[in-house]
Formats: sequence, C-alpha cells, structure tokens
Amino acid sequence: IKQQQLIFQQIAKDVANNFDIKIHTYLDTLDSIKSFFNASVSVESEEFEEFIYPVLHKHPGTLGFSWNQRVKHSDRRNFEHSM
Repeated sequence: IKQQQLIFQQIAKDVANNFDIKIHTYLDTLDSIKSFFNASVSVESEEFEEFIYPVLHKHPGTLGFSWNQRVKHSDRRNFEHSM
C-alpha cells in the first residue's frame, strides 16, 4: 500500500505541474493579446485574426478569443440595426 500511495502522489504531482504549466501558458497568451491592443491605436478584425491565428493552432485548448467591435453607447442603436 505504501508503494501505491507513493505512485499516486507522484502522478498527482505530475498532473498538478502540467496543469500549472498550461494555465501559465494561457495567461501568457492573454498578456500578449493585451500588449497587442495596448500597442495599437486601433485593432481591426483582420489584424486580430492574423495575430491570433498562430496562437489558436499552437494551443488547441484555446477556444474563446474573438474580436468584438467597441461601440459607444450613443452609437448602439445604429449598430444594432446594422446587424
């Protein structure tokens, strides 16, 4: 039983380490996106797609990045009608 506990503990430690590495990789990706936006006056959909394309292929677990147009409240009604 002692040997089984040691094996279990090692497997659990490996899983936790792998999880930690993946989480930090995804957080680094978010920081890169933030830097991309901060370094730009404006980011258009096509620019964002070009930037994010390699990220999505390098990290297949990444599913939720999208470019969304910023709309001022005063422009909201016109924007919604254009959809």
